[in-house]
Formats: sequence, C-alpha cells, structure tokens
Amino acid sequence: RNGHPAPFPEELIYRLIKFYSYKGNTVLDMFGGTGTVAVVAAKNGREFIHIDISEEYCKVTQKRLNKVMEESTQTKLL
Repeated sequence: RNGHPAPFPEELIYRLIKFYSYKGNTVLDMFGGTGTVAVVAAKNGREFIHIDISEEYCKVTQKRLNKVMEESTQTKLL
C-alpha cells in the first residue's frame, strides 16, 4: 500500500499504459499519490509527469522510483 489509503494495483496501471501509449510517450498523473503510475511508466519505457499536493507522497514516489532505476541498472549490467 506504500502508505496510501487507496492505491491502484500495478497490473491495472500496466494494462492501461500498454494499451493507450507507446514507448517514449509521456504519461501524466495529476493525482499521483505514491507513484504507482510513475513506477509502471518507468518500468515500461514511458516518460511520466507525477503531480501530487502531498510532500510525503512525493517522497514515497521518489524512493520507489529510485528502487526501479537501481534495479534497471543492475539488470543492464548482467
């Protein structure tokens, strides 16, 4: 749940991003919460714009994105 009371499942976001966008497109989430859309977009080769009024949620999003980027770098090294 990442500290958010109503997160979307990653699988739902994955399906929407794959169906409605192409690699390199930009996905806008103007109610970003804890960053599920940003994380899924990053994992699938999309750019993203994450907006949220909560500084706490933005910090959670940054931590999640850092983890995704770290995992991506490690995978490329193998």
